[in-house]
Amino acid sequence: MHRFRENVRLDVGYMSISTSTSGTVTTSTAVNLRRYNNFVGIVQGVVTPGASALTAYITEATFATGVFNQATPLATQAIASATTPLLGYGGTIEVRAEQLSDGHHWVRVEVLPAAGTGNILSVSNLRFNARYPQVTPPS
Repeated sequence: MHRFRENVRLDVGYMSISTSTSGTVTTSTAVNLRRYNNFVGIVQGVVTPGASALTAYITEATFATGVFNQATPLATQAIASATTPLLGYGGTIEVRAEQLSDGHHWVRVEVLPAAGTGNILSVSNLRFNARYPQVTPPS
């Protein structure tokens, strides 16, 4: 985790390597969005064979180990891979805090690769735009 000067928090949570040929969902680390207004999941990796796509979702829950509902995601993004086997891809998916349901503060990225592909995936979770102003200590 790296803390930026302007209340941005970068959480890198590597996803498990998926060699599934059946389109198995792979999930990132869950992060708490209680103190931030924005969340971006940055998806990157390699897919074989080439010319297939991945679908990324942002799902929500009331706590980190809770039930994340993929049936009603907050956001959905198709991420195209390179057209040549073994080339990489990348894409982003974003939500704002006001999109969360009442009582839900935890979000995570879920990636569903196309059926018949092998994948190496990673996601960086970026939270930014503080929900509450920073307090400046008296001098």
